[in-house]
Amino acid sequence: MHATEKVLQREFCPARLRKRYAARLGKKPEDMFEALYYKAHSQALHVGPRANLFANPGISDGIWYQSDACFWELYEHGRRLLVATANFAHIAAPECIIKRPEDMKDFKAGLERTQQMQQLFMLILTASDKRLETTEQAEN
Repeated sequence: MHATEKVLQREFCPARLRKRYAARLGKKPEDMFEALYYKAHSQALHVGPRANLFANPGISDGIWYQSDACFWELYEHGRRLLVATANFAHIAAPECIIKRPEDMKDFKAGLERTQQMQQLFMLILTASDKRLETTEQAEN
């Protein structure tokens, strides 16, 4: 509560949070599914020297995964919020029953569908990434 802005930035930056989360699961950050997703997310959103093969800023008509990506973002952020809320309620007020995402039939169905589309996108991204690496290695 009394940390400086610099300490807060250092301790709670996205990279540090991903590292702590992976450690809690007994994994390396680069071995987490989220690592590939975060890479794709960053490449799609941040300015860089290379054109992004999979996303343009904003939403473009005719590219199926760009509109789906909005939904998988919403569902994943919603899932994490629901889990955190249920965990907090369980600790703060054990008598309070808050459903978890897996207990919400409609939410669970929507989450599963968006995860299927996200996994398809990740497979395409992974294949493309490997193809680019192979091409770069052949050029060198």
